[in-house]
Amino acid sequence: MTKKKKSILNTLDLEEQIRLHSILSEEIRVAILGTLLYFNQKGGLQFEDIRNAIGMSKGSLAYHLKKLVDAYLIDITINKDKKRSYIVSEKGVQILEEFGLTKTKLTRVVNKKARARGISLEGITT
Repeated sequence: MTKKKKSILNTLDLEEQIRLHSILSEEIRVAILGTLLYFNQKGGLQFEDIRNAIGMSKGSLAYHLKKLVDAYLIDITINKDKKRSYIVSEKGVQILEEFGLTKTKLTRVVNKKARARGISLEGITT
């Protein structure tokens, strides 16, 4: 018998749930999360790598990353070279799963967007 994980959404009050839905209603934020999730096991991505993969201005990306960090959906890590990398947080992974946004689905969407821009995510290194 497998133990069912407790829903993280059920632990949030109504205001937090509405805020979370608002944050995830932006397609670009879902694309950012999908891109980061793709690289989570490799230690995440640095700002410029995300920008190149998504294809947005520095200001727009900074704005959306801040929203995702403030919602605890992504974490910032500092590597040994003192460079920042972004990864999907444990809470972020759980919430994405609860919304039905699995790594497989997100990877398909992100790869489709990347191919449309003529880039390969496999070519991005961390």
